[in-house]
Amino acid sequence: MNGIDIDPLDRPDVRALVVDLAEAAYTGRLARWNEVRTTAAVDDLDWEYLVCRLLGRLLAERAVQRGTPAVDAWCRARAALA
Repeated sequence: MNGIDIDPLDRPDVRALVVDLAEAAYTGRLARWNEVRTTAAVDDLDWEYLVCRLLGRLLAERAVQRGTPAVDAWCRARAALA
């Protein structure tokens, strides 16, 4: 992205779709995941990337809320999954 580009995650409709995708994937509702993904494909965005990007934002924000550097979020997330 350059200075002119707008982050798609700044759009409320895109954020809502990304959260819907993440929820459907987490809950194992593959039919819903495919439905949301197919519906969202009209915007020609890389939805998997946006979901990962949103996850990164959420992890970093949570780290900051805990008073730790955002870069520590990745180690903490890996440890939580082990």
